[in-house]
Amino acid sequence: MPESLKTRLMRWGFNLYPAYRGTGARITYIAGDWREVRIR
Repeated sequence: MPESLKTRLMRWGFNLYPAYRGTGARITYIAGDWREVRIR
């Protein structure tokens, strides 16, 4: 399922959030229905 604009913006926001950013993890993909989230 392609990533929607809404989930793309949420991914961007999560990746900039300081508490999450400090862990070193990055969200690379969020499915439009939020059933799949890819983290590296």
